[in-house]
Amino acid sequence: MIRQNLIWTRVYFYEDLVIRVIYYYIYYFNLR
Repeated sequence: MIRQNLIWTRVYFYEDLVIRVIYYYIYYFNLR
């Protein structure tokens, strides 16, 4: 259970990171 939980939190962390990067790119391109 603990191991599964760790994997899930890692997956969610990476998803959040990717979403933030995408939003930063959109914001950056909108400024130009």
